[in-house]
Amino acid sequence: MRIAALVLSVLSLIACSVDPDDAQFLCSDGRCPAGQTCLAGVCRDEPGGEVDADVDGGADDAAIEDATTDAPDADDAGSASEVCTPTPGSAVDEDGDGAIDEGCDWRFGSPHPVLDVDLGEVDHWSPAVAADPNRLYYAYSDRGGRSGVYLAQRTATEARFALGGLEPQRVFESPTDELVYTFAITPDELVLVVQVGGELMLTERSSPEVAFEDARTIASGTHPTIRADGLEVVFVSGTQLRRIVRASRGAEFGVASLAVSDSSPEAASFPRMTPDGRALLFSSGASVVLATRGTTDVPFGDVTGLPPVSGHSLSVSFATREIFFSVPASDRSPSSQGVWRMELCRDGPCPSRTPVCPEELEAVGELGCYASGGMHPTFGAATDFCEGIRASLASLNSLGERQALVDAGYLSTVGRVWTGAVTETLAAGRVLYTWPTDEPFVEYRGLWQMRPAEGDVASRCAEADDRGLVARSCTGGTTIPALCERVFWPTW
Repeated sequence: MRIAALVLSVLSLIACSVDPDDAQFLCSDGRCPAGQTCLAGVCRDEPGGEVDADVDGGADDAAIEDATTDAPDADDAGSASEVCTPTPGSAVDEDGDGAIDEGCDWRFGSPHPVLDVDLGEVDHWSPAVAADPNRLYYAYSDRGGRSGVYLAQRTATEARFALGGLEPQRVFESPTDELVYTFAITPDELVLVVQVGGELMLTERSSPEVAFEDARTIASGTHPTIRADGLEVVFVSGTQLRRIVRASRGAEFGVASLAVSDSSPEAASFPRMTPDGRALLFSSGASVVLATRGTTDVPFGDVTGLPPVSGHSLSVSFATREIFFSVPASDRSPSSQGVWRMELCRDGPCPSRTPVCPEELEAVGELGCYASGGMHPTFGAATDFCEGIRASLASLNSLGERQALVDAGYLSTVGRVWTGAVTETLAAGRVLYTWPTDEPFVEYRGLWQMRPAEGDVASRCAEADDRGLVARSCTGGTTIPALCERVFWPTW
């Protein structure tokens, strides 16, 4: 019961942190992109912004093959009707568009943060999946005002991102003093459209191995999404979704028209097209909805609601049953805007992904398996104890994880425990802490209660209580218990 209440309270906190209006970007410093106003600490679109209408929509959708895994282009798809086959494992892509069981309800698994794409305490959002599901793009903004788009990689779909030396790399940096707020990229990774302030800029390249060309402005607006063939962009203008199209890559886009035939009074934001171009997910007020269309040369219609989502900017990988999205202001993320992940199930309810722990360890929510024990004078002795119960010294990867361990009784004010935090050097400019788990060491707000003094070579390890990490010697000092962890990473 205690664990169930913990999970519910964490999810409730995440859901309550999402602003229901159209902007959802925090502006504690009062800064917002052009066309938006900072109200109550959140950037919101200004009303108005009418755009020319009557686009011809005659783009040659079959010109470029859809880059989604096993998905031909929408106009090339078969004529068979999609059928809902809800029995798990029996889903079939009857019409060949890459989207399985379009007649079935969307069901989501439990959300959890993808901590591996963090680069310190920075804002990051707007995740986008490439045709290769091991490549994930996301936007970032650091405290110094730099902002752009990064690429994170993983070795396999069941692995975490940024393993095996595949550190995130910057592929686009804002060419002006305005921040990059959102972006979209085609699944083949060749066409990138970025919101820089209140302008939409597009840049292209010949292959994912080369740099993008100089960006050019294609429209005024926010929250862009792009079709897989690169010939249609949908974006927010005022409170509406608009669309622009072009005949081929490299060509200019036409004038804009309404993208969704929807009479809802709610402001629209954060649109994302599925790779086949026939479905559009977007935020409508406090809800995430889905609009569909039969062909790609007409506006979207048939707007229906989706199950509650604790964030925005949903990026769907049908091939791996994953949805990546952005969550602002959650203590389970190291930064104020974080990238999260959850399972997408079209052939029945998502199965439980609760950690299965060996008898020496206890599950804490869906965070992982933990134990505390022994009295150890050194980091090495504490490490040996954890390895003896098939675990490692614990990481504290977010304020939410630390609070969950406090609630579960593993951290308190009455005593400290060994953690896995360690660095090889405390020389000025060369301090690099690591965890013994496969998680990166992210310097998030509130991680440290007491950092090591610069040059204090005797305090390379860290113990912790309910207030955070405290630097200490690895080989001497107080004898304390070891906090052990087996990291849980849901796979499907």
